[in-house]
Amino acid sequence: MKVPSPAFAMPRPRFPAPALLHAAAEAPHGGGREALMAGVMAVRLISGARGDTALTPETRARRAEAIRAWLPAVTLASTVRTAVLRAVAASEGADAATAADAVVALRDALEESLTRAARTELSGLAAQLRRS
Repeated sequence: MKVPSPAFAMPRPRFPAPALLHAAAEAPHGGGREALMAGVMAVRLISGARGDTALTPETRARRAEAIRAWLPAVTLASTVRTAVLRAVAASEGADAATAADAVVALRDALEESLTRAARTELSGLAAQLRRS
């Protein structure tokens, strides 16, 4: 049973790609899982740059630096690493079209590890960013 939130409660941020999270959780240990987790972090940063629950530019910059520091510790294909870094950089800016292009590049780089639902979510996020 879902307990209703009090009227004074802050809205909970909603992650725009739960199927991507699920794909990462279900992936076997190894490069595919690491790539999906890097994708989750990049999408989280991009989604944190927009909407009612947008993070401050300073917070986004700190989180982007943390991801950049973490990336060398994981084994990623160069196409995935490049796409993640592009998405992380886009999360720091204010241009929604650049962020949308980064999400599409990330989707394409993760193609072989994505489920159909995760691919659809990333395409939808890119379309939403283009409309904003």
